[in-house]
Amino acid sequence: LEYAIPWSLLNCADNPPKPGETLPALWMVHWSDTEGRLARGLLVDVVNQQTGRKEKMPPQVYFQDGPSWGKAVYLPRAE
Repeated sequence: LEYAIPWSLLNCADNPPKPGETLPALWMVHWSDTEGRLARGLLVDVVNQQTGRKEKMPPQVYFQDGPSWGKAVYLPRAE
């Protein structure tokens, strides 16, 4: 996965990750009804397959369990 999200949107513009840093990451996408009130689907990706814990928890609570997160590797900005 590759994204270009402004650091200001993530509230870390003053201290963004440096090229080469690896930080925990998890990607969760929620689908809802047209009013945004009822969940219709959930996708969880970028997970740590080595923990052995994910079989014991439903995907909607992965965000609460840091060891089940995967890794984001920050690359230098492409020119």
